[in-house]
Amino acid sequence: MVVLSGFANPSYAPLERAGWSRLDFRTCSHANGALIRRTESLWLSPSITSSSQHLNVVISSADKMSQGAHHTHKVMVAATTRKLCRAIERLRASGIKPTPTSVARATKMSREHVARRYRHLLPGKSVMSGGKRSVGRCHISQSQIAPSSVAAADQRKDSSYTSGSCT
Repeated sequence: MVVLSGFANPSYAPLERAGWSRLDFRTCSHANGALIRRTESLWLSPSITSSSQHLNVVISSADKMSQGAHHTHKVMVAATTRKLCRAIERLRASGIKPTPTSVARATKMSREHVARRYRHLLPGKSVMSGGKRSVGRCHISQSQIAPSSVAAADQRKDSSYTSGSCT
């Protein structure tokens, strides 16, 4: 396994023809008090590129942070989607229409966030198929709804909800 570092130059072309991979990184260097933007290159021997486990070594820290941010975003969106689907099912089970406002109240999220980012989860009509209720894009079986949450929702439905000083 060999890695060469330098700036792109025609003298390295035989390496690329021989199966070496080149990775380019934008860098800045200081020369004579001036900032110069350049592209530094890494040439990876074929034995490295055939073993993908070593490619993480040459990923820049900015790329690693970007990959981490994308992974975290996917995990958070998935968790929020599950939370909203459970809330939608609880509202439907208690007889309350799942609107952006009612879902936001049930999940303690802003109505605007629910309406803008998760509108696709809100139902048009409920469809039962194979023991699962399809609500928007939420598919949760009836057994996944906690009975205590349904009873609590029924109590809220029976009592009038007032917000602030509006009457």
